[in-house]
Amino acid sequence: MATLPSAGLRESAPLNRANAPPITMSAAFTADAHHGAAYPDVILSSSDNVYFYVVHAVLQRASTNSFGGLLPIKSVSPLVLPLARVSDSADVLNIILHAIYDMSPARFTPSPTTLIAALERLPAYGLAITQYATPPRPLYHAMLMQAPLAPLAVYTAAARYGLEDLAVAMSPHLLSLSLSSVTDEQAEAMGAVYLGRLFLLHKKRMDALRDVLAAEPYPHPETPDCSFVDQKAVARAWQLASAYLVSKGRPDLHPLAIQSTVNSLAAKVTCKHCKEVLRRRLQKAVVEWMIILV
Repeated sequence: MATLPSAGLRESAPLNRANAPPITMSAAFTADAHHGAAYPDVILSSSDNVYFYVVHAVLQRASTNSFGGLLPIKSVSPLVLPLARVSDSADVLNIILHAIYDMSPARFTPSPTTLIAALERLPAYGLAITQYATPPRPLYHAMLMQAPLAPLAVYTAAARYGLEDLAVAMSPHLLSLSLSSVTDEQAEAMGAVYLGRLFLLHKKRMDALRDVLAAEPYPHPETPDCSFVDQKAVARAWQLASAYLVSKGRPDLHPLAIQSTVNSLAAKVTCKHCKEVLRRRLQKAVVEWMIILV
């Protein structure tokens, strides 16, 4: 059995071709498969010579340009299904056909690169990207599932084709991104609006972190062992921790990082009342930041 990571290929004897060598057939679009009421009546051969058995009427109905001008396909013999060769690889064609048939390609675990390549090829076959890559369509969910592997690439593709739902869904995955890693090519592809949104997302998160850490711990009543002057050490420790976190932190800063940073600078605090004040302030900051991260 021959296999490819996305298309799920298998060897099979060719349909109605006596003494012909075996062909490589798609695992999803086989000669005996039927999606709906109709059986395959057309064969599409990918650029890497994989056969996909599909229904002419399904392709014709979905496409606005006769599936890239390939339809109708003339048969060389009444005993052989008509065959057309396409320029895309089996992996990409597999995703395109799954989109047309409204089927999930998840079982083939397509890579983000393959999904984006298929997305970009939809117009060549007369298929509207906004029709097939928006919720609740399977292609949208497939891209969403693979987004953590390449969030910037998926966001760039979503921005380029105006896929608002997909772009918004990428936001949580982009918080760990270093904005300096965005190339000129990616910036141009996503356009000014979506590039601006990306930068604004990071700025708002860092502004929120600054707000969460802004207020110093409220002082406790003076005691014989700890005056208001003594408590300034706690305030200074908080200020130092806050400044460090804001300057070195990231939009996806883990709440534990706040806790460990504050605790390390406050380790020398000896007053039990100061310790309690600091603990409550730290707890409040961590909770507020966790809410923002959700």
